[in-house]
Amino acid sequence: LEAVRILTKASKGSGVPPATAQQANLHLSEAHRKLGHHDRALEAANASLAGNPAWLPGLLARADALAAGGKVE
Repeated sequence: LEAVRILTKASKGSGVPPATAQQANLHLSEAHRKLGHHDRALEAANASLAGNPAWLPGLLARADALAAGGKVE
């Protein structure tokens, strides 16, 4: 849970460069997914895509979060 706290701070802190926030959100999504917090994982994955909706690592994290939460078509 300490990792989630640190990553959340890094993803939303003032003055954090966009690329750093993007990476922090990506890792935050993975941490939430591993903890079974699938909605939070999806939220973080979506946040990682805010600056570039076509960013492949963010898209993969989003797909992982959706699958882990049982939201597959």
